[in-house]
Amino acid sequence: VRQQPDGSLIAEFGGTTHTIYALEEPLGLRMVLDGVTVLLPTVYDPSELRTDVTGKIVRYLQEDGTEIQAGQPYVEVEAMKMIMPLKATESGTVAHRLSPGSIITAGDLLANVQLKDPSKVKKITPFKGALELVGSDDEPGVTGFQAVLKTMNMVLDGYDYEVEFLAQNLVTSAQDGKELLDAATALVTKYLAVEEQFAGK
Repeated sequence: VRQQPDGSLIAEFGGTTHTIYALEEPLGLRMVLDGVTVLLPTVYDPSELRTDVTGKIVRYLQEDGTEIQAGQPYVEVEAMKMIMPLKATESGTVAHRLSPGSIITAGDLLANVQLKDPSKVKKITPFKGALELVGSDDEPGVTGFQAVLKTMNMVLDGYDYEVEFLAQNLVTSAQDGKELLDAATALVTKYLAVEEQFAGK
């Protein structure tokens, strides 16, 4: 991993170089990986209704203590001279935490929801396992015939990887010619099916 003058990171894994931009925000870490934006929230608790904008509370749309449904607007806020509703992410009983007219910033808690069924809702918890990255600068990629074959199928699904390395590894890790022929036939069939979707376009 190398940091660039513009603050971005250049990272190499799996034999491929990637450009990463990251920005800490009140709700989490916003990353742009090879042009794709991903938000990694620091905390996600579905019983907490937080704002993702800075502005002012205009009014609550649901009375304190009433039941709301997932996707139902519960408050109107003013941001950049516009009035916008914020929606509940889960169903339950709402409890206001601020009053109309309050100034808010992104990440502020506006209300709590006593969930109808807390057991059905997933929360973000810290990862306590070990992260194992396969490959290194000397040996990028995957080992084992089935693992290589799975990765090649993922490439056909649109993932980025060093195809030449995978092809070499597929040949060397095959137990016999029949296994290699069956795998190659399946890969070519899948490739042609993908190409057919774009034929004439």
